[in-house]
Amino acid sequence: MKHASLPALCLAALLCRAAAVDSVVVFNEINYHPGPGDTAGEWVELHNQMAIDIDLSAWHIEDGVNVTFAEGTVIPAGGYLIIAADPAALQAATGLSGVKGPFTGSLNNAGERLELRDRNDRLMDKMVFGDGGKWPPAPDGSGATLAKRDQNTISDEPANWTSSVVMRGTPDARNFPDTAITVRPLIALDALWRFEATGTDLGTAWKEPAFNDSAWAGQNAATLVSCWPFNGNATATRGTNGTFVGAVTATADRNAAASSAIAFNGVNSYVNVAGGGGLNGAAAGTVAMWVKWNAVTQDADCCGSFGAVLARQGNGLFSDDILALNSNTPATAKLVWRQSGGPAPVLITSTTNVGTAWRHVAVTFSPAGSTLYLDGVAQGSATGGAMGNNAGVPLSIGAWASDGGGFMNGSLDDVAVWDQPLTAAQIAELAASTKTPLSYPGPEN
Repeated sequence: MKHASLPALCLAALLCRAAAVDSVVVFNEINYHPGPGDTAGEWVELHNQMAIDIDLSAWHIEDGVNVTFAEGTVIPAGGYLIIAADPAALQAATGLSGVKGPFTGSLNNAGERLELRDRNDRLMDKMVFGDGGKWPPAPDGSGATLAKRDQNTISDEPANWTSSVVMRGTPDARNFPDTAITVRPLIALDALWRFEATGTDLGTAWKEPAFNDSAWAGQNAATLVSCWPFNGNATATRGTNGTFVGAVTATADRNAAASSAIAFNGVNSYVNVAGGGGLNGAAAGTVAMWVKWNAVTQDADCCGSFGAVLARQGNGLFSDDILALNSNTPATAKLVWRQSGGPAPVLITSTTNVGTAWRHVAVTFSPAGSTLYLDGVAQGSATGGAMGNNAGVPLSIGAWASDGGGFMNGSLDDVAVWDQPLTAAQIAELAASTKTPLSYPGPEN
């Protein structure tokens, strides 16, 4: 068995000390070959990686060139210190101040070793650079300097260095602009999320930005802002109470429960809700209700639709959120959604006739698009604009009131408004009567 001698152990300890680099202040830029024969233009830049000032008193650079810093020499937090072969000449040429030196010796144009040591001779940083191989050749006489790509990296690694993009470098400044990463969120932290867990092969369409995942399970952020059960009155369980206008009467609902819905005569009756019923200025939301048109001719409105169940009409301002029929005969009529405008054009038309039975009607809208539902089944989608913003324009339920007209002859129940789109699954549950509007009072957790 071999035993190490004491001198060998001491040598090993010395070598270990020499290799241990405490990178607090590091080499950052070197102008080792300013031009042919121009050794006076050589300089070395140090960078303080710390957020506090560092006292460099009695620290020294050695090997390729040699210099010892005077007592009281300080490199500022995050700052730089230039050491030049001819400090006065460099300051005169660049306008810099505080350049240290001169150092003795000169930097070898073919490569050099540099070490930075503190006053106790502790190795603080080191590097061995060249002008070929893994090291960039441009700093060797072209006017470019040897510049660290990122001033917070280690020095003794060729991949961390490149040539400056500025002639004669950037002494006492960053080598390159700060390339901090700009975060552009693709999905907001509070965005709705969906998942599909059936195990069915979904192909590739679901990966596209325009894919409609509203039928998938998941959470939503919708808050119920208005709800009128219409149990023979216009009292709201959420939002603003309505006011009966004309001959609005109590009637049986879809389950034949007496006085649990309201009926309209198709002549002059509707419910007026001040402030817009939660739809004023809305860019996104959901409207849902139970509707039954009677088997009679429905009143025409101003603009080609009939028997409106919902609308906001601001004369000379806008016509918004209109749900009505495209003909005056419910048995053959289809449902239309006229989202916004003046007068609002038809945005979506149902594919199914509404008939004269109780039907569940819903529409969701957002900047991403709007979808019309009948009995929980999507009838079509399109993109429309935001609702008009004027709190002085009320919401009409059962008519397109004011210049619109279009008084409904039929019954309404459980009219509700949310401030965000519900999912297709939630609308299907409302249509199946397994849920009520109050089942979705606020954002899901």
